[in-house]
Amino acid sequence: MAISDKAGVFPFNIHSTVSSLVDRKDRKASFDEDFSVVDVKVETLGNLRSQGGLPSLDVIKTDIERHDYFALKGAGEHIKNETLCVVSEFEYYGGELS
Repeated sequence: MAISDKAGVFPFNIHSTVSSLVDRKDRKASFDEDFSVVDVKVETLGNLRSQGGLPSLDVIKTDIERHDYFALKGAGEHIKNETLCVVSEFEYYGGELS
């Protein structure tokens, strides 16, 4: 299962440690890396929390290859009401997000 701001089934781009819900055209262009694609179930942190799949969202840690913002957005009001700490890995990227 992957985490995002929308639930459903979405394509997941697989390659080593840079696998992501984001189409990594940048990696293909810069490093000539090929990605395989599989469909994965995607859920939001908010839905998982509301449905009892997570006991709380006290601490959220993300490192999900340019999709961190969307995972945090999917926490909804839970992030405002119960999250004490968020730790994310970010890097500047001047291109389009998908």
